[in-house]
Amino acid sequence: LLAAMLVFTAANAIISFSAFWASRNTVAEPPAAGTGTSTASTAAARSLWEAYDAHLAEAKYVDLTHAIEPGMPLWDGFSQPKFGAAVARVATPGFIAEGATYGYAAQGFVAGAVSLATDQI
Repeated sequence: LLAAMLVFTAANAIISFSAFWASRNTVAEPPAAGTGTSTASTAAARSLWEAYDAHLAEAKYVDLTHAIEPGMPLWDGFSQPKFGAAVARVATPGFIAEGATYGYAAQGFVAGAVSLATDQI
């Protein structure tokens, strides 16, 4: 949960900063001849790259993601995830019967199902 909150906060900060930086760039140069790009979109794209180069290019990033797997540590209020084959909820005539699992032989692919108890990801 903490990792999800940190990622959400960082994403909001980057979006807010991008909007702030774009609003400060009021002088736009014309696009190169024949590009078909509007002056406004050229200026916005340029300002985002300038912001990245000035503030984010040298940043150190930490990957806070983790694998969802049996036995993973969870808050005591959540049950362990359950894994299995995906089951058709409804029949599709000529393709799959209701309650049948998807498989290579009949459908050309295998689908998995994961049940993960959580308040949010």
